[in-house]
Amino acid sequence: MMRGSTDAPSVAGTWVHVELQHHSKGDAMTHRTKRRIGTVALAPVAAFAAEALFRLAGVDLVVSSGDGTVGPADVIVAALSGALLAWPVVRTIDARSTYPRRTWGFVGAIVLGTSMAGPSWLADGGSAVALMCLHLVTGFVVIAGFAGTLPVYRRHGASHSECAGGELGD
Repeated sequence: MMRGSTDAPSVAGTWVHVELQHHSKGDAMTHRTKRRIGTVALAPVAAFAAEALFRLAGVDLVVSSGDGTVGPADVIVAALSGALLAWPVVRTIDARSTYPRRTWGFVGAIVLGTSMAGPSWLADGGSAVALMCLHLVTGFVVIAGFAGTLPVYRRHGASHSECAGGELGD
C-alpha cells in the first residue's frame, strides 16, 4: 500500500490535510480471499467437531472399505480436500456466471447430494446417518462460506470491482 498526504485548500479558503491511500493488488489479501481461506480452514474444524460429538454419543463410524473405520484424520482430510477442491470451482463460477451466488448454490447442492452416495453405499445404520451428517455439516460450511464471497449478479463484461465492492481477484 502506498501512502501519501497533501495539503489542499478547502472551499472556505482554509487548508485541509488529506491522506491518500492506494492499495495495490499484491500488498494485502482481499476480504474475499480471507473469507475463502477461513472457509477452507473452518470446514475440517466443523467436521471434526461433529465427528467428536458422534464419538461421544457412542456412534462408531464403520464402513465396508479400507480398514473399516473412519477416524478423525479421515474426517479432517476429507473435509479439507472437499473445501480445497471447491475453491477453483467457485473462482470459475465467479468469473463466468451472470448469477454467481445462485450458480454456486446450485452446483454445491448437487455435489453435496452426490456425496451422499458414499455413506449410503459403504455404511449401514447409525454409521451411515452419522457420515451423512458429516457431509451435511461440511457441505453447509463450504457452500455458505464461499457463497458469501460471490456477488448475486454480474452484468456481462463487468469487472470484479464493479460487482464485488472494489476487490479484485483472489
